[in-house]
Order: sequence, then structure tokens, then C-alpha cells
Amino acid sequence: MRTWKGGSNPTKVAMFGEKKVGEVQVGLSVPSLPSFPLSQEIPISIEITCFSPYMSANESNNPSSFKFPLPPTTAQDLELKLFRRVVAVVGKMKHRMHRRIDLGPVAGFGKKESTGFKSLVHADVGAPEWIVREDNKKEGRWRQTVQFQSSLFFDCSPTFEHENLSIRYMLDLKVPFPGIGNNLELSATLPPITSGIIANIDIPDGFNKKLDLHPSYFERVPVDGFPTAWKQTLTLPG
Repeated sequence: MRTWKGGSNPTKVAMFGEKKVGEVQVGLSVPSLPSFPLSQEIPISIEITCFSPYMSANESNNPSSFKFPLPPTTAQDLELKLFRRVVAVVGKMKHRMHRRIDLGPVAGFGKKESTGFKSLVHADVGAPEWIVREDNKKEGRWRQTVQFQSSLFFDCSPTFEHENLSIRYMLDLKVPFPGIGNNLELSATLPPITSGIIANIDIPDGFNKKLDLHPSYFERVPVDGFPTAWKQTLTLPG
């Protein structure tokens, strides 16, 4: 699997202005392939691990003391969008123009489920675990991991690379948390997306390019408005 990782330290202001700093780690994984085909199911995994601020070991048996930052538990709690990045070289001065186009949410993330609709996303919500602080056994913090499994379906123009124009695709993940500046964002540039069509296939030496078809294939059938002088031989290109 190919994985992109990110992290942040969400901050919450407690009583008397004291700041409580947590930690978030995120990983976005897709198959480690040289390219992705269009209109095919591509598995994707998102793993989010949250750590509470350090607290007294007296809270080690009280999971309810873990209140911030809590990981999202449903696909609607986070955003995953596909973007098209276009770079064009124009004019005599070879001016480079960059454009980033939002293609919307993908893989079932960030969307509200309709009645009777089965979500594409499977969420595995782990239980909170108490982690003892290494340099102070009287303190520790809570850790909780949530893993989301889903599938991507690319319905877009293929990746394109040319000296004057290039098109690439990227995924943007956003995990929101309460508080100003606490959202975690991760960007991943995807491998090339291809049509899956082979541009050219060489015909092996000695292969007869003339197709041996039944004579009825070449039977002349007069049709009003169309000529009947059909060619008797069909030759493959190349």
C-alpha cells in the first residue's frame, strides 16, 4: 500500500486560560500501483489516531475523561475530495498557468446518507486505550484509533503529460476538530489515472494480416443508396 501521513496538535483552552494540547495522526492509503484505471474499484483506507492531553493516572480507569480531540466515527464526519490540477504553458514567454479544480467528494465521505442507502464506507472504531507517560508514571493519556475502508471510482479524463499541458489528480482529506485552527488537512498526489486502453499492439512477424472469413461475409447485398462494389479482402492495419 502507498500511504500519505500527516499530524497535528489540536489545542483546547481549559479553565483559567490553561491550554490542553492533544495529538492527531492520520494515514491515507491506496494500492501501490504505477497507475489507476478509470471506472474500476480502487480500495482506500483512512486511519485516524487521536491522543488526549496528558492527565493524572487517576483517570486511567475512566475513559469518559477522554473528551478532546475525539476521532470521527462516521464517514460524514470528515471530507475527502478529488481535485484536478492543470498546468498550461502559454504564449511566447512560456507563461505557466496553474489551476486547481474541485471535482467534489469521493468514496462516500462527507455525504449525508439517503434513506435506504447503504454507505460505501465501513468504519472500525477502536476502544480508548490508556498510555502511561514514559518520563512520568503518574501521568498518561488516552489513545483511540478509527479506521475507514471504502472504494474510489474515477470517472474523469485520464492523466495527461505534455510539455505545454499537464493534468494530474490529487486527494484532499480534511478532518475537522472543534476550535480555531484545529482542523487537520492532508493532500495526496495520485499515480496517473489511465483509460486502460493500449495505444498500439505490434503484430508478430509471420502473422497473416489477411483475415480468413466465410465467403458470406463478402456477399453483395444491394441496398438503395449504397454501392455493391465491396472489397473482397479485409486487411488489418500495420
